[in-house]
Amino acid sequence: MKKILSLTMVLAMALSFAACGSKAPDGNGSAGNNVSVPAGKAADSKDAKLISYKEEDGELIFTLDKSIPLTEDSWLGICEKGNYVLEDDADDAGIAYSYFEDRDSGNEDYVFKIAYAGFEDGEYTMVLCDTDNKGYVMASWTLTLKNEKPSVDLSGFKISPRPADLPTPAAPAENVDPDEDDGDFDEGEYEDGDEEPDDGAADA
Repeated sequence: MKKILSLTMVLAMALSFAACGSKAPDGNGSAGNNVSVPAGKAADSKDAKLISYKEEDGELIFTLDKSIPLTEDSWLGICEKGNYVLEDDADDAGIAYSYFEDRDSGNEDYVFKIAYAGFEDGEYTMVLCDTDNKGYVMASWTLTLKNEKPSVDLSGFKISPRPADLPTPAAPAENVDPDEDDGDFDEGEYEDGDEEPDDGAADA
């Protein structure tokens, strides 16, 4: 009787373990990009597929799809927790930032590497800005640090269009020195034919 009972228990345990086997990923996150998202959220945002990340040696390495309209001075930053629309505001609250790298042609994805090592535990806002010259925040998401371990929530990631009331950034005005004249000296101001000292400004 004990032998039959033991066999029955072994069979029941085996069936129980088979039923509790590992499940396939449900699409809400993967070990490949370490994405931490609430169940069901990532599937609601097609833009979330435009970005992935991994953590390596105290750095977060973000890869953004080449279809995102970035420029050479687009930047990604870690800011104090907040809701940012203007690039200037994000810049003022920035703790760390990075310009994209590892991109040799327009056919490659954008790669941003940004260090978080040494930051205090807490919640931060990450921003992607279109330019570092009076631009806007194209996208933002949450970074949480706990026991110096990062958790990134990309469930709300969405590329936003440039606000209609935000003026296009103007090119910086050229610094022109009216005193200089193509390297010629100003007669009467310098003795013995000496040229005007070069102060680094462009000639008028």
